[in-house]
Amino acid sequence: MTELRIGVIGAGVMGSGIAQTLAAAGYETVCCDTAPAALERAKRDVVSGRFGLSSAVERGKLTREDMSAALTRLTWSDSLAMAAVADLIVECVPERIDLKIQVFRELDRLAKPTAILASNTSGFPIAALAAATNRPERVVGWHWASPPSKPVRRRSTRWSRSRAPAARTRSS
Repeated sequence: MTELRIGVIGAGVMGSGIAQTLAAAGYETVCCDTAPAALERAKRDVVSGRFGLSSAVERGKLTREDMSAALTRLTWSDSLAMAAVADLIVECVPERIDLKIQVFRELDRLAKPTAILASNTSGFPIAALAAATNRPERVVGWHWASPPSKPVRRRSTRWSRSRAPAARTRSS
């Protein structure tokens, strides 16, 4: 569908659900997690979980062909570097500020200069995450509701040193 490549860091409920939704929407998506058990659980849930692609087919929301295409667009990895080659990288690690800052520092080092770094955080200031990078103007907040595969309003926040945070909300 599009050439935009997306990386998702974290294969928990939120990360795998966001990866599933983006792949189903037509984006080449890599979901990574350092925990093998989380990756295996995510792979299973994306297909056969309560909000997985099979469920969407059963409810008439997707065709089997759409499901197959989404699964082809979705890859899994235990390497942050695999997701860091993307144009948009969405961080979905547990809500620990030290861990999020560590991930943003590593993404800043690994990602191409034009990549947008996004966080799904609901409790930490995007400015704190942006300040951990050398590209604060390319760091955004992109909060998704749980489960990510259900359409709702999503909030995006951008921060830069030159102006106050700007928020934009739209229906998906």
